[in-house]
Parts: sequence; C-alpha cells; structure tokens
Amino acid sequence: MLAFVVSCKKKNDPSPLFAETKIDLTTHKLTSFSAITNTKYLVVFESGLGNDHKVWIEKDVASEINGKFDVLMYDRAGYGKSENGPTPRNIERLRSELERVIDKFSNGRKVILIGHSLGGLIIRDYAVKNPLKTAAILFVDPSHEFYNRPSQTDEDMLYETAKNAGGANSGVALEVREFIEDLQYASQLPDVVHFRFTLFAG
Repeated sequence: MLAFVVSCKKKNDPSPLFAETKIDLTTHKLTSFSAITNTKYLVVFESGLGNDHKVWIEKDVASEINGKFDVLMYDRAGYGKSENGPTPRNIERLRSELERVIDKFSNGRKVILIGHSLGGLIIRDYAVKNPLKTAAILFVDPSHEFYNRPSQTDEDMLYETAKNAGGANSGVALEVREFIEDLQYASQLPDVVHFRFTLFAG
C-alpha cells in the first residue's frame, strides 16, 4: 500500500531566517527559501510527496544545518508558493527543475543533497546526472524501484485522494499520476557513486 503525507501542522514558523526568491523557469516560477553566506558546500533539501519546504522547518532540520552550511529549500511546482508547472511531473522533469534551482545558488560549489520519500528519487537522478556537482547525498526514508510494487489500482486510489485534497492540477496529484512510471525509470538508473562526507564535521 502506498502512502503520502500532506503536512497541515501549525507551528511558529521561523521562515524569516530564510530569504524567499522567485526562480523563473520560463514556463512557470518556483519559490525557494535560502540562507546563503557562501560556505564550502550548499545543502539542498528535496521534500517528499505531498510536502512543501515547510516540512524541513517544522522538524528543525534546516535551522540545525544552517549553523554549519548554506541551506536551500524550495517548493516544487504546484506546492506552497510555487506555480503549477508543465506535465508530465515525472522524475526527469523534477530533476531538471532541481538543477535550475541549484544553479541559481550554487555559485560553482558542490551540493549536499537531502531527499525524503519521492525526493530521494529526485536527488538520486540528480547525483547520477551531475556527479561532479554532488558532494554527498542523504536519503530519508526514500522511495525506490522496489517500493511496494504499486499496481495501477493503487496509483488510481492515491490519485483520487490527492485530487480531492488539492485539485487535479496540484503538485501532489500530478506527481502521483507518474509514480509507477517513476519507479520504472529509477530501475534503469545506474548505481549512485558512494560519497564519503561527514555533515557535521568541525
């Protein structure tokens, strides 16, 4: 059985710590949230299915890392403050949009990628396509090609749930519609290079 989480938790939001920036991708605009002081590495967060950037703030992950490294979060198309983007909302498109977001802030630096759930597939594709730009990757309960082997019926049920919650053009609904194809795509990716990196090294 597949599941995704739509976060509705209300908390004192320390978002002002992070500068909000609109990124124009020509077809649509994404909204990023960053704290940049030009540290050696840029830590980039990729949220899971159904979550925007706030999940990293609510869990205090972004603020903890911000003490050591520059931090970049963003809302994928159809989430939070980002506009809807063109379809299909599959891993290849999501990875290409992540590349555009990173290029806006990396300034030639390597990135440390942290991805949760569906975000794990996105950062994995990024690392495979951009090995020289990637310092490290951290998966948090990631989706993968052996993930529950969902049937079309499973995907259809998830899609109806997502559509009822946020509408047919919401980011989560459009991403759910590509889930089986995304897992098939992931099964053809080469292994990710093993990066060695201590995130909180002094």
